[in-house]
Amino acid sequence: MNNKTSRLFKGGSDWRLNACVGHNGGLLGFCSMGNGYYRSAELLSKHVVSTGFEMDLLIYPIVFSYRHGIELFLKGFLVKIRNANDDSTNDFLNHHLSAKWKEVKQFIKDNKFDSKDDDENIFLTDIIDDVIDDFSKYDPGSFHFRYHISKSGNVNQEDVKLINIKNLKIRMDKVFKIFKFWWGCLDDMDD
Repeated sequence: MNNKTSRLFKGGSDWRLNACVGHNGGLLGFCSMGNGYYRSAELLSKHVVSTGFEMDLLIYPIVFSYRHGIELFLKGFLVKIRNANDDSTNDFLNHHLSAKWKEVKQFIKDNKFDSKDDDENIFLTDIIDDVIDDFSKYDPGSFHFRYHISKSGNVNQEDVKLINIKNLKIRMDKVFKIFKFWWGCLDDMDD
């Protein structure tokens, strides 16, 4: 980047509102960034649930942010898993969830990090399976909630007519609770 000063991307006088990016304050990893996308979707969802307004407008950034958060967590898991196995390939740098999840799921099961969910009495990996299946079916390449039309000009989301944001939020809260649990398991392996 050149030395030109940006009007958008610069610090301000109130230090509490200056966000650290890049290498300033430490470079974020995939899971940290995934957590940021999850939090943005969570905050937007809370707004819609508490006000009952703007659901048709905000559903797109909500779903996109939840999906991107999942993608980043899976990439973060793969970095840790592959580093533990001395495999540093980065063939996962795409938007497809299923292959990433398949590798992460196998590692979770092999290392006995899977357990039954107290509320649903099914395995945590089964919960994630359902969510990955839905995103893979309705937003396979991470474009269906980012744009209203596909690259070929077709309308995205012809098959989906309604999404209940409260139900979506409840499910995604569980997904990210599971992801944070597994992230802790992977951290414990590093120690």
